[in-house]
Amino acid sequence: MLFASLPIVCVVGYRVAYLLYWAAYGDRGRMSVLVTFALAHNVWGDLVMLLHLLIVGTTSVVANLASPLRVYPSIGAYAVAIGFAGLLLIGLAAAPSPTRRLVST
Repeated sequence: MLFASLPIVCVVGYRVAYLLYWAAYGDRGRMSVLVTFALAHNVWGDLVMLLHLLIVGTTSVVANLASPLRVYPSIGAYAVAIGFAGLLLIGLAAAPSPTRRLVST
């Protein structure tokens, strides 16, 4: 559900940011804000950025001392993210039904 709502949240967030920017600064910089808003149209780029953020976030939370962000991207960062995702999926598969429902909602 969270991933399905991401495109809508991004578009609404860009729109709110544009309206706040316009309220604060008027018409100056309108083109740069419109270009930023247009970036949300690139669905493939959005998915790649989401994957990148998931990998960076997982690596920085799970193995920040062993794999600091200054060496990202690396094989170790990808291994940590894939290992975490695998363990998460195994944990969800082995969890009782009420726990799976709680996590998936």
